[in-house]
Amino acid sequence: MERIFEHNHIQFNYLDQGTGQAFVFLHGLGASIIQAKELCNGMKGHRIVSMDFRGHGKSKRFITESDAQMKVFESDIQNLLAHLEIEKFFLGGLSLGAAISTRLALSQPEKIKKLVLIRPAWIHEKDPAHFEPLKLIHDLIQKYGLAAGREYFRESLLFQGLVQTDPGYADSLLGHFIRPQAGTSYALLKHIPEDRPFEDCKTLAQLTMPSLVIGSDDDPLHPFSYAQTYQTHLGSARLEKVSSKYLDAERHNREVRKLVHDFLAQ
Repeated sequence: MERIFEHNHIQFNYLDQGTGQAFVFLHGLGASIIQAKELCNGMKGHRIVSMDFRGHGKSKRFITESDAQMKVFESDIQNLLAHLEIEKFFLGGLSLGAAISTRLALSQPEKIKKLVLIRPAWIHEKDPAHFEPLKLIHDLIQKYGLAAGREYFRESLLFQGLVQTDPGYADSLLGHFIRPQAGTSYALLKHIPEDRPFEDCKTLAQLTMPSLVIGSDDDPLHPFSYAQTYQTHLGSARLEKVSSKYLDAERHNREVRKLVHDFLAQ
């Protein structure tokens, strides 16, 4: 069931459904709690909790540079968990959600029973090259607006190159022009890529809870090498490779659901 949690004059839309041990799942940049519904569908025996980050989904917010920080998103999640009085839980996230999950696990490791990181896109590096398309989208929306910006992006050499090499990924990028709040939260596409969840990979060794890291090849925004980096440095992690979402979304979601369900059930 979707509900509203108000904090600091922002009405956050969140999902709280099912019974059992809480599994807090955090979505990716530009996405919403729909990702939690897709990936946690049919997961029995767990209380699924997810929230639209500020400026995402139904959590309405005109995003400024001060909003677009990982520490702010982490704080929003901490406030929701305090509101729901959830003390210990399984934690997972996809892409940006994986980055925020890592931050939360590093700040409150005693609360996390198990950690799931799906398609991580951030490590310790600031502003890696794979975020170039997102930053171009930001610049075009800022200069031309959504409709014209989308057309300029489609005509860009960057987009045309991706159409040839990674058509599924290229098509997904167009979603940033039409997603909810696209015209008021595009600052996220510039400032979040310039942030990072931690400064040194060595800090991941502090996280000794059982962890599952999931990645795939053929995923330009989420390099499999990043998933490998997490698995290498986490204290107790298993790495799994799944089909690329950009090649076969249904197969990808099916494989991820099974891995996550089996991992949490162990």
